[in-house]
Amino acid sequence: MDQNLRTNIKKTAAKLFLKYGLRSVSIDDICNELHISKKTFYTQFSQKEALIESVLMEHNEKQLRKQEKKYNPCQFEGNAIDRLMKASAFHSSTKNDKFVNFFYDLNKYYPKIHKKISQHNQEHIREYIRQNILIGVQENIFRSDIDIDFMTRFLSVQFITVMNLNTNKISKASLLRSIEFVMDVYVRILCNREGLEYYENLLSQNAKQIKTEDEPMKEEELDRIINHVMDASE
Repeated sequence: MDQNLRTNIKKTAAKLFLKYGLRSVSIDDICNELHISKKTFYTQFSQKEALIESVLMEHNEKQLRKQEKKYNPCQFEGNAIDRLMKASAFHSSTKNDKFVNFFYDLNKYYPKIHKKISQHNQEHIREYIRQNILIGVQENIFRSDIDIDFMTRFLSVQFITVMNLNTNKISKASLLRSIEFVMDVYVRILCNREGLEYYENLLSQNAKQIKTEDEPMKEEELDRIINHVMDASE
């Protein structure tokens, strides 16, 4: 029962946080939405900050497992370059605007939690880059003479810097150009001749496709994502 209550609180809080912003949503709002008392809320979380951290850590862990499964070399159809392009397309999607704004609020109003989550994510980014470099070398599309440890550190800094750019200070278009630029530099630094030829053919094919702007995330899609992420049964 307590576990179901805890899960329901986190799911409800996540929806309200994304819809209205972290600062705007109070414990009273969450309790009213769930028709529970604040006393009941405090049996699960000591304060609002503890709830926010729990929501984010659970989301992070499930997203990491999902990405590891999705981009596992044994299951993913494509090479190391394809994986990078897929990741770039995800971060460029306008459907992520709600999440970008959420993390802006997190950084502004809850900097300690933001720092903890950021450090956790940065470790994952470094490991993802390292593994992708190793895979690209094995696939003979990345150079075999590179210093993998140095390159992992160098590229991690570039990615982390771009992902920390604030869309409240720069335009969405500028953010997209930054992501595309870093991705392009990443690939061109790592590729051997065969990999570079594959990459440029891929760019040429993508340029021929009609570019359409993603539709903003709908409320029912947001609910579905949160339900999936916060489902304790997974």
